[in-house]
Amino acid sequence: MAFSASTFLPLSSQANSDASRVFVYNTADTTATVIAANYFDPAADPAGGLGLKTDDFIMCTQSDGTDIYQVSVSAGVVSIALTNAFI
Repeated sequence: MAFSASTFLPLSSQANSDASRVFVYNTADTTATVIAANYFDPAADPAGGLGLKTDDFIMCTQSDGTDIYQVSVSAGVVSIALTNAFI
């Protein structure tokens, strides 16, 4: 499957701020699909209005588990790293 903006929601609003934000995302995709290259790229697209940026966090529930990822964005390409930042 592919990223779905309809289940990608901000938990925090940091409008006009450089502070990190936290998003939740639910998907029927597996962890392997979610961590694949370019999965979250649409969330960083400025035209899409989702505003995902470097140092944001995604609390993601996949079909085979729940993980927290820290985000890095470079030239519109999103990389995620598993983190225990909230544990």
